Amino acid sequence: MSRLLGLVCAGGLLLAGCADRDLSGQTDSDDSDTSDTQSTAAESDSDPTVDPTGDPSVDPTSDPTDPTDPTDPTVDPTDPTGDPTEGPVVDGVWELRMPDYSPPQVQTWYSCYAFNIPVEQALHITGFRPQVDDPHIHHYVVGVYDTPQNLDPNAFCGQWVEDMIWGWAPGGEELNLPPDVGFRVGDSGTVTFVVQIHYNNPLQEPFVDNDGFDVFYTSNLRPNEAGILRIGDIFGINIPAGEPAHEHIATCPSWATQNALKNDINVVGTWLHAHEIGSRLWTEVYRDGNMVGELGREDPFFFDYQTFKPQSAVIKPGDELRTHCVYDASGRDFPTSGGEGTDDEMCINFLLYYPHDPSLVSCGAL
Repeated sequence: MSRLLGLVCAGGLLLAGCADRDLSGQTDSDDSDTSDTQSTAAESDSDPTVDPTGDPSVDPTSDPTDPTDPTDPTVDPTDPTGDPTEGPVVDGVWELRMPDYSPPQVQTWYSCYAFNIPVEQALHITGFRPQVDDPHIHHYVVGVYDTPQNLDPNAFCGQWVEDMIWGWAPGGEELNLPPDVGFRVGDSGTVTFVVQIHYNNPLQEPFVDNDGFDVFYTSNLRPNEAGILRIGDIFGINIPAGEPAHEHIATCPSWATQNALKNDINVVGTWLHAHEIGSRLWTEVYRDGNMVGELGREDPFFFDYQTFKPQSAVIKPGDELRTHCVYDASGRDFPTSGGEGTDDEMCINFLLYYPHDPSLVSCGAL
């Protein structure tokens, strides 16, 4: 993953396209009392229909990542009016695989590949199932594009994908969205997926990649459009050699969400991401100076088990989001910085939310 996508403009806000927007509602900056902190923000024009009484806390009865498989993904395996826990309601599935691709024999390689699929109508994506066996695959980041793309996988591709809809890292499980939420695609007559793949090949050995993932979809459009918001930090991370519990805090400040959010957004899933020396990760939500809840917690964090976890939370304009990443560098005699390689580090929380706004991209030094 990389910081190469995104334009910094409009007073430090990281926007998709940096469209002209009214930022006159900016409030005083909230100076965090923590150190080693980076922050920027994204802007949203969303007008969500939400539960105004919601609070950022885990709802143990909510499970948007139910991994139940459909018996036959080419047809609708369940009654749309029935129990959503019986399996994803789908019209079909796209099986996306790398076409026997041989990456360059280097330790760290980022490749982007495009899948262009013609469709006859708008659809909602309802879930994803990874089909990954090759140990060289460090992560996927998947986005959707408005127009067909023709990409060369042999060109190094460090930039973020547009309009991220899903990601995978070791241990990632099947994700099924809540029954009233979906990623809208196909309005232009084509669904284009761009997959950024991080290959980690420390032995620099030859191999062939034909792994991928399945995408479930339905023509029965759902009432809520899904989106993913990235919060956290990459290139501001600096971990001293030998430090057993170095904490880095990436802050999305209250002034940023006050300007970026005109209404509440509903978070239904979180995926906390770090690399090999990450030991504990979590995100705190502060409202009016008081901590009101968390958006995910991995304590302990395991590099080989990273997946979207169910969440029931509401983020309000003016909330401050602090993502804590604790690293154990006791086994390293060299400092570790944030970066793209597996030996580098990251501190990210991917928030699956609704309603979607294409300008709501990220908050943090990503």
